[in-house]
Amino acid sequence: MLAAALGPTYFRVSGTWANAVYFQDNDDTKLIPAPDGYKNVLTRQQWKGVLDFCKATDGKLVTSFLFAMA
Repeated sequence: MLAAALGPTYFRVSGTWANAVYFQDNDDTKLIPAPDGYKNVLTRQQWKGVLDFCKATDGKLVTSFLFAMA
């Protein structure tokens, strides 16, 4: 409620951290080791927490990711 009162807000998930994150594509809450080429792992539950917080505060989500192709 307090965070919503500061709105409107934009939540940014991007930058160097986001470019090195692996999105774990299953419902397992146990973190897996980051695959080669990644530095961090974000579980589906953690990502849902970001989305739930945005909704609860009536915020908008802004993302950007760098995709490298071999």
